[in-house]
Amino acid sequence: MTAGDVLVYFDPSPDGPASFQRGVATGPEIIDPRTGDWWAPVLRPDRTVDLLPGALVVGVGTADGTLH
Repeated sequence: MTAGDVLVYFDPSPDGPASFQRGVATGPEIIDPRTGDWWAPVLRPDRTVDLLPGALVVGVGTADGTLH
């Protein structure tokens, strides 16, 4: 994953607009050296920046729609 990639992720919040959202990666994934879990820095549709747990990410692609 690199900055600019499009992420599709599960949004578990009950008041969210949809169960699945798209966001834009703001950088490479961050890996926790202790657990091996990875986190995705993402610009969400509401323009907020967040770190998403890798378990919520269901797809990664480029801006033109090509999946990794």
